[in-house]
Amino acid sequence: MLGKLIRGIVAYWDFRGNPEYIYTDSQRIGPVVRGNSLYTIVDGPSWTQAESNAVRLGGHLATINDGSENVWLSESLGTAMDKGYAWIGYTDQIEEGTWRWISGETPNYSNFAPGAPNNYSGQYPTYDPTYNATPYYYFGNQATNSSGEDFAPTGSNSLWQDYSPDHRDVYSGGIAESIVTGK
Repeated sequence: MLGKLIRGIVAYWDFRGNPEYIYTDSQRIGPVVRGNSLYTIVDGPSWTQAESNAVRLGGHLATINDGSENVWLSESLGTAMDKGYAWIGYTDQIEEGTWRWISGETPNYSNFAPGAPNNYSGQYPTYDPTYNATPYYYFGNQATNSSGEDFAPTGSNSLWQDYSPDHRDVYSGGIAESIVTGK
């Protein structure tokens, strides 16, 4: 079955250093169909892993062609992105500042958040399965990426960012898009 059963547990420390936890109900995420495309959430804490998993399904990370598709994806798969972002197939890894779809489709739409893309280089929080909130991020343990940010995720607000390929805020994986053909 495509999609995955997910139950979110968010652990963090409040300003006094006390642990806090947020739990969500389990629910199935994806797949959803629009036109001749099937979308589902694929695992991949990194952009590269998410793209590899999308290719295994016969597609790529999602190509978003217009505003209505962008909003539809956020509404359809937003539950998977409520607390973070999911990778899409938009990247400028080949040439900085020239954003391309990994599917090879011609870019004719983007929806970056204000101030993005900014190609930030420096320390950033990475995905780490042993990550335990505040100490990991605030005490200098984050990775450094001197080449900047080259990969786009989208959030439940439909706005895109540019992040390093293993940025911690993209813990949902990626949105895979496969073309559905009928007989």
